[in-house]
Amino acid sequence: MNFLPVSFTPPLLITHPSFRFSLPPHWESVLHSYGSNSLILGVRPEHLSVGVPATKNLPVQVERLEALGNETFITVRLVEERPGNSPLLQARVAPDTSVSLGEQLWLSLTTDKIHLFDPKTQMAIAPSRA
Repeated sequence: MNFLPVSFTPPLLITHPSFRFSLPPHWESVLHSYGSNSLILGVRPEHLSVGVPATKNLPVQVERLEALGNETFITVRLVEERPGNSPLLQARVAPDTSVSLGEQLWLSLTTDKIHLFDPKTQMAIAPSRA
């Protein structure tokens, strides 16, 4: 799983220096007690896909390709306005996806499949699925 530190602003906004997006409504009730706070965003490689330039998508540069026949894993680094220690992330894409080493692209994440963690306790935060 990929992990990124993010900020949460009620009612449903997640921000990072490189992207921002709104959470699905089922997160609101569980996150109301967090107020404006730091969280850890977790996203599995299969829940990232090549997307289009948008503030909700992650701008990345391809560092490594691993073609495995029926799938390709790409290792990427976030392209940040203020370069820092951007972690490496992995995405699993279809084998016919055209990607090159060093290429800059945008990854979209499936917001219904993300995970959030409390950075103090390292415990998962479970959304309500009413």
